[in-house]
Amino acid sequence: MVSEREDVQGAPVRVALIGCGVVGSAVARLLIEHADDLAARVGRPLELVGIGVRRPGRNRGDGLDPALFTTDSADLVTRADVVIEVVGGIEPARTLILRAMAHGASVVTANKALLAEDGPTLYAAAAEHGVDLYFEAAVAGGIPLLRPLRESSPATPCARSWGSSTARPTTCSTRWTRPGRASPTR
Repeated sequence: MVSEREDVQGAPVRVALIGCGVVGSAVARLLIEHADDLAARVGRPLELVGIGVRRPGRNRGDGLDPALFTTDSADLVTRADVVIEVVGGIEPARTLILRAMAHGASVVTANKALLAEDGPTLYAAAAEHGVDLYFEAAVAGGIPLLRPLRESSPATPCARSWGSSTARPTTCSTRWTRPGRASPTR
């Protein structure tokens, strides 16, 4: 998930955050408060290089350095190895994500609307630029469903999955479609 341009052992992974509402401010605080734990997991320190916002003077609570805030998100995404997008909606999120990918940054998003509207364009851009697009936070309240499907055994291919998940994971109904097989309805 780290871009090749800064894949230097020990160099910080530069992280840009786009959006600093309820979700974004919590993400920023977690990046700052758990920096040592995250560095141990990633193998390199994470450096929050900026937070793109529309209104930099807005009160966002304690603990966030005002110098991190910028209204120039288009520039910010070009200076990061990883961009976390939590603004929601279609624009400017789509433009910023595509720009980040074009500059070699992998992207993490929780933007269901954008993925539904233009997911194939984002997947194609990620492939074209050799970066990653992670969006598990946009699915089922962040329950880790996608990674196990993506990384499951190729002996049991899954072409498509339909599902409905309520607040209780035990009440999930899923329909699987496998190539060349009849689909169970439950």
